[in-house]
Amino acid sequence: MVKFLILSFCFFLLVRWLLKPIIKMVINSMINKVVQNGGAPRPQSNRPFGSINVDQDAPTNNSKRSKDSNEGEYVDYEEVK
Repeated sequence: MVKFLILSFCFFLLVRWLLKPIIKMVINSMINKVVQNGGAPRPQSNRPFGSINVDQDAPTNNSKRSKDSNEGEYVDYEEVK
């Protein structure tokens, strides 16, 4: 039993000793990839620089809102100092 515990402890130390540099190498390579790409990944787009994207689902008549909307009611207030 003691022999098993000693061998298990040695195996644990050996695995820890071997995995630590491997994990550091993997994390450093990931960090280098992010730095080379300029931070967060950017989506590829076919649009030229400076073009404007218009949402086609926007409502066409904003002046007349229905009473059934869930936006609530405007309440005028006075600021108290």
